[in-house]
Formats: sequence, structure tokens, C-alpha cells
Amino acid sequence: MPNAALTQTVQDLPRDLAILKKYEAFDPEQVLLEIEEAAELTHTDTRGKTLEAWRAKGIELPFVKLGRKVRYRLVDVLEYRSRVFRSSREAVTHDRRLRG
Repeated sequence: MPNAALTQTVQDLPRDLAILKKYEAFDPEQVLLEIEEAAELTHTDTRGKTLEAWRAKGIELPFVKLGRKVRYRLVDVLEYRSRVFRSSREAVTHDRRLRG
């Protein structure tokens, strides 16, 4: 029998992990996240203001327009979360481009 203290429900998980758990049975290329979910997973402003600024500048995350609604593909958000740089210079250049 599993230890009750170690067993977690989705409500007990940090919000970003709960979102990932919610979609774990789906193909990440087919899942479209709402702005709030994408913001939570990218650790940006949960009202979506950062994502809105990125859309206006055409940087970082690609997005999908469904009528007037904006959605983000889970696969793109996961790729963003796994950013890997080859050097500190590459990371700094990336950060400067965001402030830009």
C-alpha cells in the first residue's frame, strides 16, 4: 500500500506540474494551451502580458490564432522550457533580444 504522505493529487502539485499532468495522455503537438496555462508553464506573468509582448515583437513562442483567441501548442512550450545554451554569451544574447 502506498504511503499516504507520499501520494499526491493533482491539486497538491505545483500549478505548472498540474498542467503537465492534465495533458500527459495527449500528443503535445495536438494540445493547445490557453494563455494562462502557457504563462504558468513558461514562468511568466500569469495574466499573459509577457506573452502578449512576445507576440507583438515576434519572439520566443509561436502561437495559434483561433478566431480572436490565442493558443499555444504544448510542444512549443515544452521546447521553450528546455532551453539549453552552449555558452554564457549565447544566453546573454538571448536575454538581450528579449529586452530589446
